[in-house]
Amino acid sequence: MGPDVHDAVTTVRGSHRRTVANLRRLVEEGVRTRVGVIAVKGDADAGERTRQFLLGLGVDGSVRTSEVREFGRGQDLLGQRASLSGLCGHCWNGNLAVAPDGKVVPCVMSRDWAVGDVLDQTLDEILHGDELAQIRREIHDTLWSKASEETCPQSGQPDISCPCEPLVCTQSCDPLETR
Repeated sequence: MGPDVHDAVTTVRGSHRRTVANLRRLVEEGVRTRVGVIAVKGDADAGERTRQFLLGLGVDGSVRTSEVREFGRGQDLLGQRASLSGLCGHCWNGNLAVAPDGKVVPCVMSRDWAVGDVLDQTLDEILHGDELAQIRREIHDTLWSKASEETCPQSGQPDISCPCEPLVCTQSCDPLETR
């Protein structure tokens, strides 16, 4: 990592600075971390510099980069609405995220598909509710039912390391991974 990357990071304010400080604390405490870097303007070089910076901080889990997807602020950047097809495909099975406002979603990337609200329902009601069952079916069918033995549903490319079965696929929420 060159000095320009370090200098740029030390002068950034706000949430980025807090995020870096918290990552440092996690690393110091020996907590295994996993980081996703989004190449906002398709700048693969900036994504790689950021990845190297994070590895230099001591992040010992995966550090992956991907293109902007149509979720959250990405919808505005891309001029697209959120789509189930942009998900990785793993949030259909065994995951849930609770947002600060109490909304429950299949994963942090699927905030457009709330399945309940812990302020109005018990977690048990949400877990066994029709809304969660339906969205899990839709996610599974959208991403996995079209997969072939030769094509990974996350990348659309041949991928012999991924069996394209959601229960055994080791891919993370990063359909456009670059290495």
